[in-house]
Amino acid sequence: MNFSLYRTDYCLVLLLIVLVAGAHGNLEVYKDSASHLNATYGAMNTMFLLTSGFFMATSVKLFKKGNIKKSDFYLKLTVYFGVLFLLLKSLEYSEKIEKGFVVEDTCGIKVFNKLLLF
Repeated sequence: MNFSLYRTDYCLVLLLIVLVAGAHGNLEVYKDSASHLNATYGAMNTMFLLTSGFFMATSVKLFKKGNIKKSDFYLKLTVYFGVLFLLLKSLEYSEKIEKGFVVEDTCGIKVFNKLLLF
């Protein structure tokens, strides 16, 4: 197994555990926070990230086969979808800030920061 893939999976599982633990300790905060999520933005951002990841993997595969021109095309698509993701995240965060929502130091954030040694 590729070490970087294993490490990524480990980090994702760890993040999920931290989020569940944080939600369990502060169920009301979790429910309130979840009620402010925009499902449309979330779905679009997920699509942008999955598409971008697919294009990056395709670009690497083509590069390894020596097809530099097509690899470059898919790399540009990767960047394009990455920029779309960042633009939508900027819009999402600006709307939350306008409404007065800010990141607070909740239990889940504290545990996650401790695990990352912040």
